[in-house]
Amino acid sequence: MRTENKKIRFFSIENLKRKILPFLFTVMFIVSLSKLYLDSYFNLYVLFSAAMTFGMYALFDFMSGRRKFISIPIYMLFSAAVAAVLIGLMSTIKTFSEFFNLFEWFMTGGETVETTAVYMLLIVIGFTFFIGSVTYYFSHVIYRLAIFTLISLVPCAIYVKAAQAVPTFLEIVIAGMNIAMYVSNYRREHASNRIAKGTNSAMTAYVDFTAAALLLAAIIPKPSTAPFYEKFEELTTRFSFWGRSGIISGEFTEHSGNADEYLNMDNRLIYIVSTNNPQYFKAQCFDVYDSANRYWICSDSLDYADREWSESAELLSLSGLYKLYSDAEHSVKDKLESGAEFKEENRYSVIVQAVDYPSKLMITPIRAIDTEVSDAMGVAVLRTGGNELFPEYHQLSGSARYSVEYYDEKYTAVTGWTKSGLCDMTMDEYGRVLDELLEIYEGTAEYDTVNAFKEDYITALEFAPQNYAPVSAEIQNISNDITAGLTYDYEKAEAIERYFHSGKFRYDLAYRAPEEEDTPEYFLNQSRKGTCSDFATAYCLIARAAGLTVRYVEGYVPVAAYSKDMYYIYTENAHAYPEVYIPGAGWKIYEPTVSDSNASAGGNNAQTETDYLSVFITCVAVFISIAAVAVLIAFMPQIEKALFRLRIRTVPAEKGIILVYGRFASTVERVSGVKTKTLTSRQLGEHINETTGISADEIILPFEQVCYGELKIDKTAVMSAYECHRVIIKELKKLRRKNKKAK
Repeated sequence: MRTENKKIRFFSIENLKRKILPFLFTVMFIVSLSKLYLDSYFNLYVLFSAAMTFGMYALFDFMSGRRKFISIPIYMLFSAAVAAVLIGLMSTIKTFSEFFNLFEWFMTGGETVETTAVYMLLIVIGFTFFIGSVTYYFSHVIYRLAIFTLISLVPCAIYVKAAQAVPTFLEIVIAGMNIAMYVSNYRREHASNRIAKGTNSAMTAYVDFTAAALLLAAIIPKPSTAPFYEKFEELTTRFSFWGRSGIISGEFTEHSGNADEYLNMDNRLIYIVSTNNPQYFKAQCFDVYDSANRYWICSDSLDYADREWSESAELLSLSGLYKLYSDAEHSVKDKLESGAEFKEENRYSVIVQAVDYPSKLMITPIRAIDTEVSDAMGVAVLRTGGNELFPEYHQLSGSARYSVEYYDEKYTAVTGWTKSGLCDMTMDEYGRVLDELLEIYEGTAEYDTVNAFKEDYITALEFAPQNYAPVSAEIQNISNDITAGLTYDYEKAEAIERYFHSGKFRYDLAYRAPEEEDTPEYFLNQSRKGTCSDFATAYCLIARAAGLTVRYVEGYVPVAAYSKDMYYIYTENAHAYPEVYIPGAGWKIYEPTVSDSNASAGGNNAQTETDYLSVFITCVAVFISIAAVAVLIAFMPQIEKALFRLRIRTVPAEKGIILVYGRFASTVERVSGVKTKTLTSRQLGEHINETTGISADEIILPFEQVCYGELKIDKTAVMSAYECHRVIIKELKKLRRKNKKAK
């Protein structure tokens, strides 16, 4: 397309008709980003982008025509104003971590970091300016199908990079706009040359381009596997075909298996956790091992719902228990090694945000005290016999948010509680100790605290080994060997954990035992490699053989995010582990699963540290790429000329002169407005001579020799023709500028 040699009337019907499609195309680009980050097709940001695009188009028209000599300064000033606004918005981001939050928000589609007005204004203003400038130039000044096709891929690329499926509606609309702009340009360029036999040719072009555009929409990537390298993987969300449909969810299951199922899925973010004291998160526990089917099941003893659990859970403070021992001058205190001190237990809090993951379960640390669901204030949170938590209503929404208060599970390890002598007793002895304390504190406020520990003890007895089927002789022998010479439960629990970390076992998510051999016995004696479920199952069975009260648990191990006190839980962070009831200390988590450098889950407790160098390099690479694209567009004419010159040097001379003549004729038509397709080569040469006073014989004569005389020419003639072409076109442009000034 070319700009008419007259002053542009912005509000003229013809001018507005030429701008409506590129205008809508620019706005649709922002609509696609709005859908990604705000899940909304229409909002104030879209209206702002539309107004900004309209104003830009009016400014660009103002710079055309007689004011063209000041267009570059005006555009530079406008660019500087936009840059100043963007810098002003960026100045509100004061720390590196906040800057990285912006980058993470952009790369994850707003899933892992909350969308803010500053973030949205940055991308709306930035992309509107860039896309609006490009669409105006390549639709109103010249038309370039390739540029619009590339721009059409940009929002699709952003969706893919943010691990989101591109909405079909956007694909259809963007492809449809490309078709409409192509057809509009085709009609405008050939309106004066339409003849009967040309109709079929035009229709063929429409059909071909429509088919190509629809094919492009169809093959736009629908991500099914994560293409990001390991460091970048923590920025992704739900890179899968599911998009926002939320097919998987947290349900109570009849038997174990979710840990392994999630580990084999495409990695997907399901929870964001905010806390300054990360813990393992329990989802569901199981107590009966079904050796025939080789999985754990949940018995009836875990089904009851405790409505008043938080009242007793808050009293289960070990520092409070020690105070009762001391105040009562109980015999347990005499076992305490001298010098040990137990500070009051701190209460911690965690906020859990679901990410498109509806669930009937509430994942919580093992020593949860209280919880509250943000979108269902006042709704009771119930607890089962296995300490699973769930809301009184049927299911949490896919974006549910809830807070949990808890005691630190690591308290016993940090204080040396188990080593102090306070756990040197059997389950029966611990029960008698609690009964004695109940008698001592009867009628006092401390009675409730002791009673809370007694109720927790009674519940734990449901998991005592005598309540379940005996283990195999093989596992019993292994258990006997591991715990030989040990007396107390905590000693045995720790010895069993050390057994798995002795170097004999290996975590291997990909390994599958032979179907007929897929048993805990085969894992312990033969393969010695498997998933977290294999390790947790083997631990629980060995522990039961040693007389320990234990339960099999499936939950999650959070990984560190790029923000302080924030953690992510992906499907690949699903984890199976045992909880052992230690007399005098309550339920404790043990970790039999060995860590693996190639595995992202399965017992590696070390939190992933942020590699800020990698993040910085990635940010720089992204900004350099954007700058490179802008430079490429700015220097596109020069690049195109260089490529054309290279082409005519490499092809045979006869073909080269034909290419030079074709480029010459089309450029003359674009610059001067003369329909060169209706002129013979001789008539075109005469027109150039009359108009510019320059002879075009260096182009016309070799062209006629090749086309009509079938004569041979050399490369020198081709390059001379190209230089003649450059001189003539330069002169035509000078004449066009003079004519504009004269008018």
